[in-house]
Amino acid sequence: MGVASKAVITHNGKYLLQHRDDKKGIYSPNCWGCFGGMIDQKKETAIEGIKRELKEELSIDFKILEKLHEGFHEPSGTKNIFFLAMPLNNVNSIKLKEGQNFGWFKTEELKELKTTWDTRFIFSYLQENTDLLKKNNIYNKL
Repeated sequence: MGVASKAVITHNGKYLLQHRDDKKGIYSPNCWGCFGGMIDQKKETAIEGIKRELKEELSIDFKILEKLHEGFHEPSGTKNIFFLAMPLNNVNSIKLKEGQNFGWFKTEELKELKTTWDTRFIFSYLQENTDLLKKNNIYNKL
């Protein structure tokens, strides 16, 4: 079983998503999704893995606020761990190193995007569990 760490990144009432590459052989090509990736459990924790992935993919540092959810995706055989994160650096200094593009979206805009299954899942989960965001003072009417 593989383990993936993924980030729900928030800043100024918006969420940062990655427009995934449109290549054969990758999961959910040409879809919008959370940043993150697979971790090596022998070498790093899930939090270390998401910090590494975000630095590799976006070139800036993030504060991991808390673990939001953990679940198993049967079709891929992957355990997914979702974290709430916020940028520690100026977001204008982001340099995308993976994917076609990135974008900041309000919650209502997410419904218009072609998103990955896990992105749809975690934002639906957050709508049902808004207390997770309220306690971090970044609730923005999910």
